[in-house]
Amino acid sequence: MTNTFKAAIAAKLDTLYAYPVYTDDIQQGFAEPCFRIQTVENGTERGLQRRSLHKMDFELIFALPAAQQNTDSVLVAMGDNLVEQFIYVESESKIYHCTQRATTHGDNALHFTFTISHTVFTERAVTDKINTVDIDGVIK
Repeated sequence: MTNTFKAAIAAKLDTLYAYPVYTDDIQQGFAEPCFRIQTVENGTERGLQRRSLHKMDFELIFALPAAQQNTDSVLVAMGDNLVEQFIYVESESKIYHCTQRATTHGDNALHFTFTISHTVFTERAVTDKINTVDIDGVIK
């Protein structure tokens, strides 16, 4: 599911900006400016009955070239835009709400973090009833 969300986030970034988006590890010498999508933390909380709440924390890192001047105003404006645009993410024709959106910037980089939470309902496995199994373990 994480890769599906990363693909949806990358698609949304492609529609907003014309910068390259990296979802895997970046090798040295990558081209700036660019975005990098990173999974910070995944977690699961048990819910009622067969439900569980899955939380995934993501961080988008936008790197500007080191030689660019007046980066603070550019990064603040971009951070505000990302907070506005990432209210939700659409993946596999489903809409997921993004919560805990926050931005920080420094060293010619913008860090935008958010959480995607979704509930998963697990089906019960169908088992053989006891009256269809013989004492020897053979199905009647």
